[in-house]
Amino acid sequence: MPRTERHLGGGFENEGMDYTVLLTELPFVVLGGAFLPLLVFTLLMRWVNRRQDPTR
Repeated sequence: MPRTERHLGGGFENEGMDYTVLLTELPFVVLGGAFLPLLVFTLLMRWVNRRQDPTR
């Protein structure tokens, strides 16, 4: 089918895999899945601590 060929690039089930995705999308997955939640948690904890400690 032409539609399937366009989406799969003529390959089916690991035939003709594009490994450039490891270089392009994997860093975004790492940043979004590991670094971003850690950053949000750290900023939230700093904000909560500043609100609780009036001497700062």
